[in-house]
Amino acid sequence: MIDFFCAEMDRILGFCAECFFVCDNKSICVAVSGGSDSMSLLLMSAEWSRRNNVKINCVTVDHKLRKESAMEAQFVEKFCESIGVDHTILEWHREYGNIDHGKLENLAREARYELMADFCESNEINFLLVGHTWNDQLETFEIRRSSGSSKIGLACMSQVRSVTDKVKLLRPLLYFEKKQLNDFLMARGISWKEDPMNDQDFFLRVSWRKKINCYGSQQLLSISNEIAQLGRRRNAIESAAVCFLQNFCEFSSDGYAIIEKKLLLLEGKSVQAEILKRVIWNIGGKRYASNITEDICDQILSKKLNTIGRCLLKVKKDKVFVLKENRKIYQAISNVKANIFDVFLCSSEAANPCLKKLLSHDP
Repeated sequence: MIDFFCAEMDRILGFCAECFFVCDNKSICVAVSGGSDSMSLLLMSAEWSRRNNVKINCVTVDHKLRKESAMEAQFVEKFCESIGVDHTILEWHREYGNIDHGKLENLAREARYELMADFCESNEINFLLVGHTWNDQLETFEIRRSSGSSKIGLACMSQVRSVTDKVKLLRPLLYFEKKQLNDFLMARGISWKEDPMNDQDFFLRVSWRKKINCYGSQQLLSISNEIAQLGRRRNAIESAAVCFLQNFCEFSSDGYAIIEKKLLLLEGKSVQAEILKRVIWNIGGKRYASNITEDICDQILSKKLNTIGRCLLKVKKDKVFVLKENRKIYQAISNVKANIFDVFLCSSEAANPCLKKLLSHDP
């Protein structure tokens, strides 16, 4: 299992070196909560770091949502000491008041990534590893499908995405099944902490987790194949969009972009939508990209829609202009967001052994 993990790490970092940047400073950061997934990630990452002479840093976020959180952070700290890994506890001091559980879950997740990204940037670390597994991928698929997600959204989590312009989030366990990781730790006599919130049905992800546990192998296989197919399609669309943006789109520091219209119309509808989505996201400055469907793309290009995502759109004969809304039109942008050129990494054929083991039996 460790050999497969190391191969996945090499594949992911090779992809990053080709598309973004290399691990120049020979340092990575691993996010560990104390659960079996992240503890497995820590152990395997430690072995990979030894093989590749890379320094490993471990961070644990004490979100203070439960009285046990500080004790769990200390549990990880002691384990890191035992294997010679530097460990830092990051505390969330944000006031969250009386809000519903769903919003609290999202707030905690955003705060966690913000704290970890700040740590990475402060220590000049470009790669943050998290312990998402194939079980998490299945849950994400069902959550998104139930909410009417687009086909690209149903490709679910990628193995690489941007957290900030300087920090990439990596998911090297995305093709591991949770039971495999539990068995991996038990075989080594290593304990972990169970989060009691994982059994509370009012969290959407928990309720879907319990439903998925009742799925048979054929249903799991069908979902897995669909995610893989959609992932390959998303990768092709994003690759084409990034190529276009790099060659046929001009970004100005004054807060606007110019797209070559004739060349844009030569692209497929899905690629056109992806190009406009990324440009509007970059110029508008919203935290998350607007949902630019093919229908919305047609409305923009036919001049039926001229404002979206905090942007003003002007379609001329040869150009498409994307500007900040009037109230922000003269506000400069410092640079183009790194994630505008993101291409999500598809599943590898090497992942099949893990998936076959996941699908080899009925729950």
